[in-house]
Amino acid sequence: MNSSNFQELAKFGVNPQHLLDACVASYVAAWHLKSKITKYGNT
Repeated sequence: MNSSNFQELAKFGVNPQHLLDACVASYVAAWHLKSKITKYGNT
């Protein structure tokens, strides 16, 4: 994640400080991957 994702994450109550928690960061990464697979397919 980088600062370009912060506004979208804020809609879900996730701020940049939360990403320092490995569990939160893992869930956010999975969410981000899922959104890209949904948009572009499993390529």
